[in-house]
Amino acid sequence: MFGTDHHLSILVKMAPSESETFADLVLSIGTEEFETNRSFFDALKKGDEIGFSANLVSMGNEFKMHHLHAHGVYSTGDSTELGDIQVREAALSSV
Repeated sequence: MFGTDHHLSILVKMAPSESETFADLVLSIGTEEFETNRSFFDALKKGDEIGFSANLVSMGNEFKMHHLHAHGVYSTGDSTELGDIQVREAALSSV
């Protein structure tokens, strides 16, 4: 009824980033991917570096984040200290 493509959404800050204060993209995680890797997603913390394979759902611009749908997400084992990341509600409108 509700679909399984957007079980979880992760805000991603790329390196290099397109913005000093905002996330660069939103990565949608489907139910199957989430259930398969639940412990990984449950342990994920702000600043953890990840790699992923994904399909582009929609391109963003200066007002809206890029939206991708993940097929695989993994930890790089590294972490980056991040300051406050602001979220503009309008930037999530395509998710």
